[in-house]
Amino acid sequence: MPLAVEVAYCHHMRDDGLGYPVPALPILPGPITNIIQVADMFEALTAHRPYHQPLSAEEAVGCILSTKGMQSKRAALGLLLQRLTNSPPGSEVTLRSGERCLVIRSFADRPDHPLVRVLANPDGTPVAEPHDIDLREAAAEEERPIREVHLKPSILRTGRESARDALVKGR
Repeated sequence: MPLAVEVAYCHHMRDDGLGYPVPALPILPGPITNIIQVADMFEALTAHRPYHQPLSAEEAVGCILSTKGMQSKRAALGLLLQRLTNSPPGSEVTLRSGERCLVIRSFADRPDHPLVRVLANPDGTPVAEPHDIDLREAAAEEERPIREVHLKPSILRTGRESARDALVKGR
């Protein structure tokens, strides 16, 4: 099946057989269709519509993660998160100071300056009390407060809990 036809026909199908259309023969959409499906869902959830208020990006990710029949789409969701920001919520980052942190929240006005939770000191030892730093304020003078991003794909495997719960627990 040509890719354009596959995407048009299959982008509302789900792993559990729900969604539409229901094909007469089994069809396994490819990875490009999965990416389009996740992007379509994300856009629908975060856009202003006459029938609902937009969700935040974090809420939309939680909704997609908890939708039945979306298990095979987690890799596509990971790609979307990487494109929304270079340090999406759930990723770990190393700050220029050397501290290892978990990204808790990204901000539309400064996606390169997220809210982070400090997990380890520059020497790698865990901090006694994890604490949050809003890099928009703490690193206002610094153009690039993040030295390195370490994506945590485990956030994409937490189907039963919200994205926020998973972030707070550090998974």
